[in-house]
Amino acid sequence: MEIVQKYTIGFHEVLSLFNTLPPNIEPTATGHIIEQVEMIKEIMAAGFAYEVNGSVYFDVEKYSRHHDYGMLTNRKLEDLLEGTRELSGQDEKRGRLDFALWIKANPETLMQWPSPWGPGFPGLAYRMFSHEHQILRYFVRYSWWRNGPSGNSPHQ
Repeated sequence: MEIVQKYTIGFHEVLSLFNTLPPNIEPTATGHIIEQVEMIKEIMAAGFAYEVNGSVYFDVEKYSRHHDYGMLTNRKLEDLLEGTRELSGQDEKRGRLDFALWIKANPETLMQWPSPWGPGFPGLAYRMFSHEHQILRYFVRYSWWRNGPSGNSPHQ
């Protein structure tokens, strides 16, 4: 938490240099480990993630058979596959586009947490997604931007 605090303070100092207000919400990955583990369990239960040797990976190609994975970037899965390269140390992944939701920690890793898959830490892309989900789930649940809290459209 000391590292997080150091960079958060530095971030606020830069914001004040630009005469900018700080954000209202500043989630940290370390503050939401339990929620991240629960979300990974849900993704696995839906069949879109798999565990290998204590790490958990998101299966992009399997997900794409059921959903439009490239919707936000307006890219097709084939285009994404063309743009990838083989990387060393990625033998556990089933597909080139798969990414880590949970990474098995080495014994010397300082920041690690218990999980159903063993000690580890959330993958970077997943940390960002889970923060967005934690922050936006309230708004998504009640459709604030579309229907307001009453369920009636404010544009009628």
